[in-house]
Amino acid sequence: MTDKKRTKKEIEEELETAVSNNATLSEQYNTLYSEAMQVQKVAGDRLVSIRLLEAFANEINAAFNKLRNDIAEVNRSNEAAAAEEAAAAEEEV
Repeated sequence: MTDKKRTKKEIEEELETAVSNNATLSEQYNTLYSEAMQVQKVAGDRLVSIRLLEAFANEINAAFNKLRNDIAEVNRSNEAAAAEEAAAAEEEV
């Protein structure tokens, strides 16, 4: 096997091709990096929105639980009053 020596012109052409490929890859990298940063920003914005909605839902849930407990307390009070009235009515009879 004989190694063919490359000429200066061939080496310059290879170098030019490599430089061109490098430029193309750099442009692609920059494009992908820019898109990734945009996706990250959108994801961050969505995360903030989700956290706000979660806080809102937790506040609504807490208010609903408080209302449910208050209604249960009123019902117990009404049941106790009704039981007292029933007991008083039985004593009168």
